[in-house]
Amino acid sequence: KSAPSRIAITSSLLAYFSDLTVKDLNPSADYFAKRKLWRTINSRTYSASKLCLAGLTKTPASKLQGTEVTVNVCHPNGVKTAIYAPVIQHVTGYSYFVLSFYLLVWLSGKTAEEGAQTLIHLAHSQEVKHINGRSFYEGMVIHSPFQLTEYFCEQLWKASIEYTKLTPEEIKC
Repeated sequence: KSAPSRIAITSSLLAYFSDLTVKDLNPSADYFAKRKLWRTINSRTYSASKLCLAGLTKTPASKLQGTEVTVNVCHPNGVKTAIYAPVIQHVTGYSYFVLSFYLLVWLSGKTAEEGAQTLIHLAHSQEVKHINGRSFYEGMVIHSPFQLTEYFCEQLWKASIEYTKLTPEEIKC
């Protein structure tokens, strides 16, 4: 009913570093305790959530193929926002390199307005109106994270439907 339309999802380059698997889509506490560093800064959860956001572009994009509704994902890179404050407050001895990373983002990262440019590009640019199911960085198409196999994306789609208790009538694609 609303074609042409665009669905633009914001993920993160940290999605490329996620080790999330299909069996971990609804993980036990052990998943989060595997590495001390990941647990400390909660990056494991963050990167997994961003991988899932990127993964949720693939199946809807294929289901909506030919409808003039596109689904794409963008990775804005380091954007200076308040998301870093809790991390910096909890830095301990072994994770000073994490503090260095966040300091680098804070010094050289983008403003929120700059970080939104690729998302705005996906929503409005005529250049991308026929591009579907792809990842974007700095306004350009890039390879999706290697974890996003057809199998992973389909299982993620099914799990999302199950966890949200959507009925077949509520699923429009």
